[in-house]
Amino acid sequence: MGDEEPQEEADSSLSWQDLPECVKKALDQESRQPSPEILSNLFSDDSDIKDFVESLGLTMGSAEWFSACEILEKVCSDVSPAADRVLRTRAVQGQLAQTSSSISAGPQQQLEVGTGWLQTRAGAKRSLTAWPCRLAKKLALAKHDRARADAEAAELRRWRQALAKELKRGTVFPSHLGLLMNYVEELAGVKAEASISSHVLVRNLVRVRTAELEAGAPPTKQAPALALIMVMSLEAVVVNSAHKKFVRAYAWARLLKLWTSSRANDLQGILPEQMTMSSQGLRGVFDRTKTSGADKRIRWLPFFVCKDAWLLHSDWLATGFEIWASDGFAFSRDYLVPRPTKGLTSCLPVMASYVDMSTMSKQLLWELKRPELTEAGSVRHTDVALFEDPSVVAAFTEHSERNFIATLASWSGIDRERRSYLGRWHVVEASDEYIRSAWFIVTSLQRHVIQSLCSNPAFLEVGLDDLFQALQRAGVESSVRDRALDLLRPLEGWAEFRAQHLAESSGKGIKPGDLVMPARTPEVKDACKFFVSVLGKKKLRRLHRVGGCGSTPESVANCELFESLEGVSYDWQCKHCFKPEQGQQAAQADASGSEDFSSSTADEAQTSGESSSES
Repeated sequence: MGDEEPQEEADSSLSWQDLPECVKKALDQESRQPSPEILSNLFSDDSDIKDFVESLGLTMGSAEWFSACEILEKVCSDVSPAADRVLRTRAVQGQLAQTSSSISAGPQQQLEVGTGWLQTRAGAKRSLTAWPCRLAKKLALAKHDRARADAEAAELRRWRQALAKELKRGTVFPSHLGLLMNYVEELAGVKAEASISSHVLVRNLVRVRTAELEAGAPPTKQAPALALIMVMSLEAVVVNSAHKKFVRAYAWARLLKLWTSSRANDLQGILPEQMTMSSQGLRGVFDRTKTSGADKRIRWLPFFVCKDAWLLHSDWLATGFEIWASDGFAFSRDYLVPRPTKGLTSCLPVMASYVDMSTMSKQLLWELKRPELTEAGSVRHTDVALFEDPSVVAAFTEHSERNFIATLASWSGIDRERRSYLGRWHVVEASDEYIRSAWFIVTSLQRHVIQSLCSNPAFLEVGLDDLFQALQRAGVESSVRDRALDLLRPLEGWAEFRAQHLAESSGKGIKPGDLVMPARTPEVKDACKFFVSVLGKKKLRRLHRVGGCGSTPESVANCELFESLEGVSYDWQCKHCFKPEQGQQAAQADASGSEDFSSSTADEAQTSGESSSES
């Protein structure tokens, strides 16, 4: 499953002449290669080289930046042996000169060259080039005990701040520690009454420590949604043959992530061989996600993209699908996005990591150009870049695509129950009925989002306010913010352009008053009488009767629906849904396989018992 291959060694043909001219000028005014002893001591490590290349104006993550860093690292590595020889020769020559002068001054003095002299003077003794941690360096440089105490206190504060940030991201260490204790006790066969992790004092301590760590945590940062013009530009990249083939394919993957409200890692759970394109749109399945997979309750999760899910180019979905099905992209694998080749014309049989995808996403944003609509109603590509400042590109993250469709659906009044189908947040089951219902609901919502954009001008500003707040939090200058928002402003005349195509496809025009919410469809849960709610990390299963209490399948994050109690496994029964007398009847109905338990009551059971005794 996407096994990583060893990294390729640097090209042996790389030399000083292959460096960009700006790098050579920075190292020597006449662009000549410095001497080995100077070049080998200019940089302490690879990160120092990368910072130096970035300081020359090359954007981190760009192809030029990667190439310059690789060549400079190769050149410094090649001259390192020669520099070491020069230093050792000079050390020996200096020692010999001192020894010869001392011998000539006094015949009683003799040359003493031993192991200690070689270690200290000949460079054979290895010196510490990097500190193992920040605290070790501070303690070593401290001149008195008070400085050592201050260094340890400062390091403790830094770790607490780091823990607070992790807590805001949902990583609560004390809770994980409690789960670890519980797991070890279960493996050891510790009885519940002797368990330490379930003790009330331990649980209270976990809650208190968690609250203390959360006290200094900063507020959660939300990723800004993509602006509408960015989605249009991504479609333009997919259909424009002037771009490299892998760039077009990756732009298609980003659009797929947007319309399916997927995470970055969800793309690497798609099975390319299972994707199918029809006249209605694209279908596929996720083999593994955060909530599905081989070790999860739901094995497969379907995803859908409607044929009407486009803003500027109606053929982006089919064009990108053909690219991924072409030579060099259609090899057998269990992930969607692989690593690209050096020329970005094909891809390698290696799964792209999260860092790879993040870097490619930043580089893709620099490729986006602002499109325009002509008076004739056609699309024209311009050379105006959507981004001019790196701080604006850095504001967008791998989560920016996931909340785009969900945000527009919420603005247009779609209820939470149907919005949950967009990102598969509330999966009832993976049955055929659910897949058919999900296909209809998801494609209807995607069409509804397009209609809402055409009928409501306020929706065209999606993502711009989030971007403004993100840039303001980052301390970006007001002039840069204003210029960025101006480049990402909505495309003039787009609503009329897209509404015309909607009218042609549906046979009638779209007006704000004609906007109709997609109707609810009969679902699987409408025919079910029972459901089991799965709660907490321990997966506690509680049995409920539909309509028997305040809990409903829609209000539970994880539940399973059943038409009868036959074969249903659960840990507890809801005390409101099943009274004591009804609980005994539930057990009898479960054992006999009766499917009419939900309509029976204690009075009916007594009546039926009397009638059976009379007969």
